[in-house]
Amino acid sequence: MRRHAPLALAVLVAVLTSSGCTDGGSGGPVTVEPCDRGTPPPTEPGERDPLLTIAVGQGPYDLTRVVYEDGWVLSLADAAPEALAAMQLPRSVPSPYDDGPMAWQIGYLGECALTQLTDLAERAVSEDVTVGSPMITDQPTTYLTRYGEPEPVTVAAYALDRGQDVGGLDPGQQAAREELRAVERLAGTAIDSGEVLAVTSVRIWGRVGADLPADWPGPPLADIVGDGACGELTGEQARAVYEYLSAEPDGWGGLYGAVVPPGLPAC
Repeated sequence: MRRHAPLALAVLVAVLTSSGCTDGGSGGPVTVEPCDRGTPPPTEPGERDPLLTIAVGQGPYDLTRVVYEDGWVLSLADAAPEALAAMQLPRSVPSPYDDGPMAWQIGYLGECALTQLTDLAERAVSEDVTVGSPMITDQPTTYLTRYGEPEPVTVAAYALDRGQDVGGLDPGQQAAREELRAVERLAGTAIDSGEVLAVTSVRIWGRVGADLPADWPGPPLADIVGDGACGELTGEQARAVYEYLSAEPDGWGGLYGAVVPPGLPAC
């Protein structure tokens, strides 16, 4: 699987919680035209640049889905053998914090669905969007990042999956959130290709001071992470560490890994 050079990290996070409006509307369902299945792109998965990423957790790196400009889609899935044997794109995507380093299942959007997603994402994932701050606690934040010129734009929406059963939002913010949910739904309609992304790059993070076990297959953690919060392994080292951590789903001593999708930076 081909891997792009990491993209620039100049991501503008639009966590806009002040009052405001989008194109209007009451926050009701966004109409999406039905599309046929289409055909898989002629390119290889990850060959083109990312169009959109969706992350759930502490930041845009906690990826759950990646859509590429040519229509290929990667969806995070449990790396357990029984899950991979099913080869079905999950409609409810696991969290990056679930057990194990997870795996990326490959799907695609046909031309019709990709066009709708591109148009909707240009409007919904914008610097001008305001999504408010719902009056609810202990909910995850969803990060949608749209890639393009001059730099990527990220909209962070707290408690996005709660729909409209939350208070503290004005009609414009509800409408903006419904468009973000429509983007998520469209990305989730990807057709399963029956394949899993090959492991070529793994992001590693954890407690640098921890003593690694004798059978640890990678270099010392300090050599991987350096002075940063995380580091990257590639090639055979990445595959060996991925398999090792898959056998230790809770991490070893606070050490964790995640497969890096093509075209995106590891850290």
